[in-house]
Amino acid sequence: MSLADLHQAAEFAALRATAARLGKDPLQIQGPGGNVSIKSDGDMLVKASGTWLSDAMEQDIFAPVDAAAMAAALRASDPSADKPAEFLLAEGLRPSIETSFHAALDAPVVLHTHCVATLARSTAPLSAAELNALKLVFVPYFKPGAELAREVLKAWQPDAVGAVLGNHGLIVVGDTVAEAEARLDKVSRHFNTGSVPQHDPDPELVKDLQGTGWSALGSGATTALAFNPEALATLTGPALFPDQVIFLGPEPFATDLPVAPPPGPPASLAMFPCRGAAVPENASPACVALAEMMGEVVFRLPETPTRLTLEQTLSLLDWDAEKYRQVLENERTARLAGGPQ
Repeated sequence: MSLADLHQAAEFAALRATAARLGKDPLQIQGPGGNVSIKSDGDMLVKASGTWLSDAMEQDIFAPVDAAAMAAALRASDPSADKPAEFLLAEGLRPSIETSFHAALDAPVVLHTHCVATLARSTAPLSAAELNALKLVFVPYFKPGAELAREVLKAWQPDAVGAVLGNHGLIVVGDTVAEAEARLDKVSRHFNTGSVPQHDPDPELVKDLQGTGWSALGSGATTALAFNPEALATLTGPALFPDQVIFLGPEPFATDLPVAPPPGPPASLAMFPCRGAAVPENASPACVALAEMMGEVVFRLPETPTRLTLEQTLSLLDWDAEKYRQVLENERTARLAGGPQ
């Protein structure tokens, strides 16, 4: 099937619908996180860097990639495997930094989400029996890109249908979009521990933050963290997963008024004990989405979660591909606000 035919295929239409559905579910996707792909005859359409899966039905968010060539580069340890743009088949959007594992996995359809239930569970060891029952493999945390893709391939088993990525999320594969989505739903339900606490912010905090450059988050799980000292202490430790670092900074911080961010890289989630949570007034939609989901993750964490090391965190903060993602996110924010593009 040619690339043009793949664009017109019913399975690609199904992938776009699934992408939009997942992208609108904050327990699966937050902001521009996650990615999906479909391939045929060595060519692949994969979600582009910085785009939102929720936009899949209204916009062209896919980049055409030579998957066969990229997979060969990955297996040969060629440095180009960490440069997805080198495998583009047409000018336009750049492919996701995670394109490498989409290309390397043989299945026609690959779905990768930051499933909140799976992400939280991935911060503690999973038993071989549990993984085998779900036909999953486990891959400890590695920086997204070719390094992670090689580890996914190393862990992959002949009967595997997916991978739990430590401190990151979930990958599932399928011969069809429907098969892959059914597998994703099964794993998500398996790890889901039920609803978590929700709380309204202190109305006085909403008023007190006016003119400070910060805005209170509304009712939700992250606001609820402020009213739970143990959970709040868990939140304000070292980072738990990559997108937290990229969009919120290395660590959320507890403060009172005036807001006093810690020194170092900017932090974009402030917690006010027994009052609520806040993000900068100019926070992007992606920043807000990540802030709102932090409580959903923290309340589901095991007792002693694995966290990113300082070295892993700093590596993410100096990641050129993510700087590009941030540029696209700023452009999207301006577009939604009706500003210059």
